[in-house]
This record gives sequence, structure tokens and C-alpha cells, in this order.
Amino acid sequence: MEPIYEDITIIFAFLASSQIAIADDHAGTSGSANFILLDYSINMSADTDEKDTTPLGDGSGNTTPINIDDGLVDDTSGFFGIGIGHRYSSNIAAVLRYETGELESGSYTTQLDTSFTNVSVGPTKTDVESFMLEAVYFMPYSEQVEFWGLLGIGRSELETSTTVISGTLSGSAVSFVAVCKRSKDNTSTRIGVGATYYMSQSNGFYGGITRSDYGDAEYNMYDNNACTSTPDILTLEDTTATDFRIGYFVSF
Repeated sequence: MEPIYEDITIIFAFLASSQIAIADDHAGTSGSANFILLDYSINMSADTDEKDTTPLGDGSGNTTPINIDDGLVDDTSGFFGIGIGHRYSSNIAAVLRYETGELESGSYTTQLDTSFTNVSVGPTKTDVESFMLEAVYFMPYSEQVEFWGLLGIGRSELETSTTVISGTLSGSAVSFVAVCKRSKDNTSTRIGVGATYYMSQSNGFYGGITRSDYGDAEYNMYDNNACTSTPDILTLEDTTATDFRIGYFVSF
């Protein structure tokens, strides 16, 4: 089990064991209701496992592999989400949530011929679009604050971008396509913990940490000076992201 999952499991156990002691202080925030929400997830870290390397043309008919050192890393952008849900009187809620965002690539290394210098790998990213069904369990703390934990499962589309390598060959500037964009649908999963602050009985803010596994991302081959629909041997497996989610909800 990964450390992040162990930490979340410990938090779940702590909050569940604390619920009996703090439930008497809670008044009015639980109950059956429908709600809508809008949130933004700030990406804290992301990663993926590279599988194989891909042979590339260097502009002179030769081929060379490209390797991805650090998988996906993104410290600036994130995911926008919107959802609708229902909370039951048992403090359990079901939420259907749509989100979209992107993950930027990590660093690349290439093994090019020594005559190819000043090598740079163009920026690339993976767009992620998901529909997630999240089950949320609320643990009341006070009249305005509740803790929550969630589990989610859904469907995610991952679309990689075309990657271009540039450099100098025999004194001339050269650039060529390394791999081409490709989209792939995956089953995705999520786990998270956080807290909700009620401004009134019907609206408030929430924040928390979520860990999502979006599945695999793929590339298409570049062949005969054109992008093809044939999958490249370079794939990105187990694309995961840890995010800090902040949002606003309204009950009705």
C-alpha cells in the first residue's frame, strides 16, 4: 500500500472513532437534501510509470529512443469540477461530478547521436476529462463544521499532446515530431478526506485532499512524415494525481 493511502486510512479511522464523542456538539448541518457544487483542484503532485521507450527519427534517417524521467509533474494548473448530488439523513451523500484539466509532462532524456546538439524537448501535456461518481461520508463536528471522507469511481479520457524535439545537426537547426497525440478512455478511482464549513443551512465551502488514479495514457506513432493512428510503444501507465480541492456548494 502506498504511503498516501496509508495516511488517508489512518485519518478515516481517526475521524470515525471521534464521531461519537463530537456528535452531540453538532446541530442542524446534517439531513436529507439535494445540492450542487463547483470546485477547483490545485494539483500538488502527479506521476506516471513509463513503459518502454520509443524510436525517434533525428531528421537524418537515424532513430533514437526517448525516455521520460519524471513522468507527469504539474505544480501550477489544476482541474475545474461541477457536480450534483443528494445527501441522505444517514450523513452519506452520492455525487455525480464532471471535471476537466491538464497535467504537464515531466523531464525527458534522449539518447541522440553526438552530432545532434542543443537538444530540447518541446512542451507536452495530458488533458484529463472525467465523470466521477463519489460516495461521501460526513462526520459532524460542530454547527458549522463537518469532516468528510470520499471514495469515487468513474470514467476518464486522457489525451496526450504531440511532442516535438529540436536541436542542431551539422550546424543547422532541426526539429522533428517524436510522438503524436492520442486519447484513451480508462476506469478511474479516487479517495479523499477534508472538511466542510457551513455559512448557513443551505450553502458553504469545503476543502480537502484527493488522490486520483486516472489510468494509462498513450501516444500515436509518427511515420513517413505524418502522425498515424497506430499506438506507439511508449505508454504512460497508472497516471495519478494528488490535489487540494476547494469548492462551494448550495443545497436545495
